[in-house]
Amino acid sequence: MYTYRFRKCNPERLPTERSLIRNVYEMESGEMHSVFCGQVLALFGEPDYVTKNNEDLFSLAVCGKRGDGEEVFLEIYYGPSGPAIAGGNEWSDRTAAFQLSELIVNTNPIDYEWCSIYQDVPVKVKMGVKNGKPYYKSLSGLALLLDKLPYISKIFDKDLK
Repeated sequence: MYTYRFRKCNPERLPTERSLIRNVYEMESGEMHSVFCGQVLALFGEPDYVTKNNEDLFSLAVCGKRGDGEEVFLEIYYGPSGPAIAGGNEWSDRTAAFQLSELIVNTNPIDYEWCSIYQDVPVKVKMGVKNGKPYYKSLSGLALLLDKLPYISKIFDKDLK
């Protein structure tokens, strides 16, 4: 049983000074990053925002509430460090983040698809879950340039079916 019960909340409730507390699937493949996003969507619905920038892909604010009424505000996000949870520096933030990560990894992902770009490299990423199966495809270099051609783009999309 979880000490905290989690629900989506207004992002204005997040601490202004927050930092990475916990990575989720840090050492896993890109497909597990796709699973993470699908799990978060299954638990909390649409994020507060989704971008095309892979290093700022999405953010979602959640509130963890204990039985005694204490609340902790955390951010679930996909950023430069991949899937992660951020919050304040209190021990309760760390405890809640650990419990939230356990809740996330024990949830079945829902189907979705997001496309993004690593701005620095550049690499185009298409990630998601389809019929319960995760995928994470990337294009870079010449393949990325050719992707702008309709025929090549169809081949890239075909690989996902």
